[in-house]
Amino acid sequence: MIHISNRKSNIELLRIIAMFCIVLSHFSLFGNWNKAGLTPITTTRLLLFDPLGPASALIFFIITGYFTYKSTATFQLSIRKELHKGLNIWLQTMFYSISILIIFLLTNHSVPLKIIAKAIFPFTLNEYWFVSAYWI
Repeated sequence: MIHISNRKSNIELLRIIAMFCIVLSHFSLFGNWNKAGLTPITTTRLLLFDPLGPASALIFFIITGYFTYKSTATFQLSIRKELHKGLNIWLQTMFYSISILIIFLLTNHSVPLKIIAKAIFPFTLNEYWFVSAYWI
């Protein structure tokens, strides 16, 4: 069976260029430069690549969304699936947060009120930023 690909080479090329510009931006910002030996003109030349990073990241993510877009029915189904996964992660995080708090309280550990509040409301008080960012 022959699989005919619906590739868009020009958009993929733009995506590759965006990746290259992101790397170039990081290289200009975080490269191991001999800071003492840099002249203002050399510094300006290096920092010229800095604005390419954020713009290229936006282009990269928009193109990624373009390639992963599905039909409306499939998209709505995947939204429901992702919401279910997100709720599952939220419930697991709440369970472990409160369980660990209860274990500490039952073992007569002195737990400050601020820590108790963070354990009960971990997302509201930004305790688990990574889980929040993953869920969003």
